[in-house]
Amino acid sequence: MRGRRLLGTAGAGLNRATRPCEGQVFLSPLRFWCSAAALGLIAAIAFHVIPDLPVGIPYDEPKKGRFVLTGWEDFHQPILMLQIVRLANLWANAQDLASAVELGRAAASASGGLLIFATVAFARRVMGPVSALGAGVLAARPPRGGSRERRANIRHRVSASPPL
Repeated sequence: MRGRRLLGTAGAGLNRATRPCEGQVFLSPLRFWCSAAALGLIAAIAFHVIPDLPVGIPYDEPKKGRFVLTGWEDFHQPILMLQIVRLANLWANAQDLASAVELGRAAASASGGLLIFATVAFARRVMGPVSALGAGVLAARPPRGGSRERRANIRHRVSASPPL
């Protein structure tokens, strides 16, 4: 057992001085990390821009916004995310519920982009760089199951609910 690594070294030599095999794509470390950062940034922007929902459609958003503004918690919400939004609110200075919810959505989007970047970085340790970027794309891709039904349900809830 001495000298063995806990994780395999399948992708360990791919970005070093080893020449790529026949048909294998070689990415320089600079290209890999720029691609990983771009994928994380695109995912964060997409996570923030695509779900254009009014405030209050997710049933607990007004509650989270009040928690950010008042500093109160009930431990039914992710505490780390609330603390991140409170820290961002020191800079953004959101005073009303709608701006606190928007700040929370932006922080969740940034956290999602950071998660995609971390997925690529950690996948690179056990896979090659191209496979790691593929894992990041798969992690950033939204689930397909029931998306039409969800969108129709959200549209119905938006049209049926009174404005906040």
